Amino acid sequence: MLIGVVAHVNREDMAERLIAQVGADVFCFDHTFPPSPKGCSDNHIRVLRQLCMLATPGEFVVVLEDDAEPVDDFRNQLKGALLKTGSPLVGLHLGTGSPHDPVQQAVAPAVEAAEASQACWIVSDWFIYTIGYAVRSPLLSGLITAISSAGGPMESRINEWTHHARIKTWYTQPSLINHGDASSLINSAPVPPRGAHRFGTRTEWNRRTVEMGYARGWSPVA
Repeated sequence: MLIGVVAHVNREDMAERLIAQVGADVFCFDHTFPPSPKGCSDNHIRVLRQLCMLATPGEFVVVLEDDAEPVDDFRNQLKGALLKTGSPLVGLHLGTGSPHDPVQQAVAPAVEAAEASQACWIVSDWFIYTIGYAVRSPLLSGLITAISSAGGPMESRINEWTHHARIKTWYTQPSLINHGDASSLINSAPVPPRGAHRFGTRTEWNRRTVEMGYARGWSPVA
């Protein structure tokens, strides 16, 4: 398992703490001023390309953004989870804040259902968060090509790729990454609370899943 960190120079101290905490294998700093969504997306692509060059066949690579707050013993927790996943794409965070309704109409009930059934996974046709995710190395070349030619926010680019590739996202339950409430680099609007619905560790990961439903405006993958 390889870990890459996507960071902006305005958050250098925060990023360096994260890099040390997770033992990141690669990291890239975005030096664009003012910070922009395009710069962030380009930085994701740079990190993914570096991870692609280093990864062994079948290995998972992990991308974390600089305001990610991992659980303690993150590498071992994630290793245990990845041994149980049924998908080559794993989301490490399901948040209470951004994006807001109607997305939460799908996320919140799924989290409650997973907790009630002691399931470790929430399975969705939709990729929602780029704060932390893992991808198996055989998919990296296709993913990088797709997101490099697409426009818009990175989460939208990856989501579009999952639909074309017919890949479901399996989200860890609980989330292994919390989303820090650092001020936005893109605009001056207040950042709403965006912590995970459930954040923590497990003594043992299982393969039980619950399906995430569809929010208003979503449609099943054709």
